[in-house]
Amino acid sequence: SVAQAIGGDKVNVHSIINSPDQDPHDYEATAKDKLAFSKAKIAIANGGGYDDWATKLIKSTSPQADFIDAVETSGLKKPGQKEF
Repeated sequence: SVAQAIGGDKVNVHSIINSPDQDPHDYEATAKDKLAFSKAKIAIANGGGYDDWATKLIKSTSPQADFIDAVETSGLKKPGQKEF
């Protein structure tokens, strides 16, 4: 992952969706996912309408975590655009 490549041995990265066959639009977080988010110091979501469930879950279970929306951070999302 990009987070692992940047953080190296200084980070412990937990990817929620590991299968390319899983549609992130339809994903439902498990109790294990919620626990992982609740322990996060930094949480990263793709954003851009790709994984809205993750953004909502991060904000509700990890208010202490720094949150990064990758699309928003990239500057590629146009104003008013619902999905990247």
